[in-house]
Amino acid sequence: MNSSGGLVYAAVIVLTAATVVFLSVAQGAYHLDPHHWGLMTSNAVDVARGRVPYKEIFLGYGFLTAYLEYLFFAAGKTVLSIIFSVSTLYSVGLVGVYFLTFHLVQKRRVALYAFLTCFLIHPLAIYPWSNYVAFPFITLGCLCIVKGKDNWWIGLLGGALFGLAVLAREGFRVVVGYHRSVDAARALVESLPGEGHAALSAPVTDSAALAAFAGTVGARYGFCDVLINCAGTTRFVPHDDLNGLDDNLIEVILATNVRGPFATIRALRSLLEKSKQTGGAVVVNISSIAAVTAMGSNVMYCASKAAVDNMTKSLARALAPRIRVLSISPGVVDNDFIRSMDQRWLGEQIARTPLKRLAMPEEVASAVIAAIKHLTFTTGSIIPVDGGRPLS
Repeated sequence: MNSSGGLVYAAVIVLTAATVVFLSVAQGAYHLDPHHWGLMTSNAVDVARGRVPYKEIFLGYGFLTAYLEYLFFAAGKTVLSIIFSVSTLYSVGLVGVYFLTFHLVQKRRVALYAFLTCFLIHPLAIYPWSNYVAFPFITLGCLCIVKGKDNWWIGLLGGALFGLAVLAREGFRVVVGYHRSVDAARALVESLPGEGHAALSAPVTDSAALAAFAGTVGARYGFCDVLINCAGTTRFVPHDDLNGLDDNLIEVILATNVRGPFATIRALRSLLEKSKQTGGAVVVNISSIAAVTAMGSNVMYCASKAAVDNMTKSLARALAPRIRVLSISPGVVDNDFIRSMDQRWLGEQIARTPLKRLAMPEEVASAVIAAIKHLTFTTGSIIPVDGGRPLS
């Protein structure tokens, strides 16, 4: 990284932090939200008078936050002093995320990714404290991007998190299924806006465990509006290395990538059929352009994604009209792992794509949201997010 590049990163950080403070203060100055900043002032006055602030915001943030608000209010005697101080602390926290991530991975791009992701998850510091639990999770995702080739899929984490946050803000209660990563799943749930979210064990290769998962979802919620099948696995094996693609890897790929989505749909079918949302319940299977181009991490991975697309069409016909089933088929997605690969190969992927760039994680997430919220008369379709790659 040359000095000019370092200055660009520094400028982005400083401007973003300053924007947080400026826009938060401007919001309080011109449009004081009585359900947030007003309650902050009320909490501060309660603490100043020796009362316990039993307000709705106190239930979410706790006594420490209320006491800090009191100190800020006492210093400035105005709600703007609270807004300015809280926003400044949040900005300092964002900068801390950047330097902590950079210290761990020694990559400015990854550190900036963590910094901007934290900022975008909760823009303008409106509720700064509620997202601190997400910081370790995002940092872990960055570490996976740069250190684990077998964890290439973690590059979609930003997009997946963005998509879940959108669903949560739309009023959905999100259940995050996990196999072994219980801490990461819980951190993700804690980072989502709204209430009623949960992290539950849902190993897709264990049908009995999936039945238990469905039972828990049914007991808690009574129905399921949306199922997103995004569990998957692979390993890079050259297509001409038939011996390298051993039987064990084949079985793991097919069990996770093909049987897994089917088993999950089978377990949740009765709950999906109880959905009352417009257009019925929705199943979104995350596929890949490899299903069409037969170019991917290995031969069996390509075959597994082709099977997912075929299964999408069969189940769309079988489960209609109460359940819609669609596939989202991304091309090569822009993330730090992909950017770390051979530059000539990367250049070839971009050159072969008519739109001359890679897909962004947020674009994949937007396609998922569109399938759920807007394409209510669409089922059995494979929705590409590939920049027109099969055209070339």
